[in-house]
Amino acid sequence: MGYRRKGKKIHVERVAWRQWLDSVHNLIADSGLPESVLIDEEAWSYFLDRGYSQAGYLGQENWFDATQLAPVQKVAVWKLIERWVADRQPVNVGSLASTWEPK
Repeated sequence: MGYRRKGKKIHVERVAWRQWLDSVHNLIADSGLPESVLIDEEAWSYFLDRGYSQAGYLGQENWFDATQLAPVQKVAVWKLIERWVADRQPVNVGSLASTWEPK
């Protein structure tokens, strides 16, 4: 049986995440999301699930909430989500951003 380094899979996942972030750099800039929301895919999933970020520290007050975004930034976030889903689930997800109307 061969030896497998546990960190290799983690490294590959981190590299893939950084490459994806590089591919959507303009959307990220337009969204105004703080870096901590995108530090890794786990932080991104946490933000998508809850709509806020605690930067990984449980029990602390929310320091960033999606309600702080301007309408144009919310549209950029929807486009970012749409791209993230499309890149992971190569099916026609429709255009989420085009159905969202700022209030």
